[in-house]
Amino acid sequence: MRRGLGETAGLLAGTVALGLAVRFAHVGLPWGVSKYGGSALWALAVYWVVSWAVPGRAGVLASLAVTAAVEVGKLWHTVGLDGFRETIWGKLLLGKVFSGWDVVAYWVAIGLVAGAEAKIRMKRARGERHPIESNGGVKD
Repeated sequence: MRRGLGETAGLLAGTVALGLAVRFAHVGLPWGVSKYGGSALWALAVYWVVSWAVPGRAGVLASLAVTAAVEVGKLWHTVGLDGFRETIWGKLLLGKVFSGWDVVAYWVAIGLVAGAEAKIRMKRARGERHPIESNGGVKD
């Protein structure tokens, strides 16, 4: 069963809100949590959109490719591109400095969520429901 547009929009909105909070709320999170948590959430935002447009394994692979390409793209510099990267939108969408560790964070996050979604889809296909879906959160 394919994830619907409304569900995807909700997941995207929640992910973006959480990502902005992790990166910019200054709530005393350790540097690594802020840095790589924000990176993982950025990758999930990409995953929600790409996997909605391209469902299944192809969408997962496309999400992995897009996130890696954006990271590798940080190695390419032009005056206009670097100027955009200095804006808030450039920082949020593209980032500024290449890090192979960011790719690891992206791929781990996408892999975990794609695996969880696949497991949920398989259970739904077999007619099983999550306890929250069955009777208001109370396990049968």
